[in-house]
Amino acid sequence: MTTRHSGASDEIHSLVGRIYEGDPFVITREERDTFERVTWIDRAYPDPDPDGLPEDIVEGFHSLALLDAVARFASPSAMRRPGIGYNYGLDRVRFTSPIRIGDRVRSRFEVTDVSRRGNGYITRRHCELTVEGAGRPALVADWLTLWLPEQ
Repeated sequence: MTTRHSGASDEIHSLVGRIYEGDPFVITREERDTFERVTWIDRAYPDPDPDGLPEDIVEGFHSLALLDAVARFASPSAMRRPGIGYNYGLDRVRFTSPIRIGDRVRSRFEVTDVSRRGNGYITRRHCELTVEGAGRPALVADWLTLWLPEQ
């Protein structure tokens, strides 16, 4: 069992520095409106948006909610490990520029750290979503995943 554990340790630690990027994607008005409906944003803010707020803006939390699926599409096997991965949380989440309906958005993920946690591991990925042609990312976050062996 020690040999197997050591191999798993080497394998998961070898992810540090790995970068993967996804194909560009677009958020449609229908998707934006559905997100606002299922997360109750439309109920919490029923009044018309204030003057000057772009009507085609995508909620920051909408883009954040897409990270899991976008990461999976970017590299289906990059973070697939024996055992079970749990969302452990996010650090340093910033919405640094807007995403608008119809923008082509690119994703980039870099595994920046792997550390031991109990009988598992915590991986840290630096995540960026960037509108094509923009000078800076629209979303940046450090995403933590707890990997535990199968029971």
